[in-house]
Amino acid sequence: MSDEDLRQLVANNAKATGDLRASISDLRDIAAFNERHILRLEAKKVDTWGDILRGNKMNDSDF
Repeated sequence: MSDEDLRQLVANNAKATGDLRASISDLRDIAAFNERHILRLEAKKVDTWGDILRGNKMNDSDF
């Protein structure tokens, strides 16, 4: 391999590493977003079951 080939290989590796780090960061952001929404849905489900048990009418928009 020539010096230029090695430089290109190192540059490609650095770019791939940066892309991978960005992807991992994106996945962490998505996981945090999903966790917040799951917690919100769980809380809403508890409220919904409370409404059902109390005999309150539910609307489709409540889900």
